[in-house]
Amino acid sequence: MRHFIYQDEKSHKFWAVEQQDNELHISWGKIGTHGQSQIKSFADAAAAAKSGA
Repeated sequence: MRHFIYQDEKSHKFWAVEQQDNELHISWGKIGTHGQSQIKSFADAAAAAKSGA
């Protein structure tokens, strides 16, 4: 799973993405919370990898 963090004086956010076969599992939100999540489905694993790159 790839994790990204953005912080400045006003924002403390995270974003994460994980590929599982032809799906991308994405989560994001404010650090210290569970945030939101979404699953995006693609035609095949290669299309999912290209989108998540």
